[in-house]
Amino acid sequence: MFNFLRRSKRPVLTSASTEYGHVVLDESRGQYWHLNDSALQILQSLRDGGDRKTTADLLVSHYGISPESARHDVDVACKELEEVGLL
Repeated sequence: MFNFLRRSKRPVLTSASTEYGHVVLDESRGQYWHLNDSALQILQSLRDGGDRKTTADLLVSHYGISPESARHDVDVACKELEEVGLL
């Protein structure tokens, strides 16, 4: 388990791994989300100051997917994470 540090207006998030993936809790709102490995990796990278290209490069390295697929995955995840207020 780890805590994401608060940056600007972003919520403080806590994460825990389960047999079904990962659970991310927004402590201030009392809401939680289930994320798969790649979604959690994207969230961590972006909240730690990485940009979309660096984050996509991490996915290419870790999962062996094409750069195009990784960029698409990062773009889709960013949109969804922004919509729920995690980014």
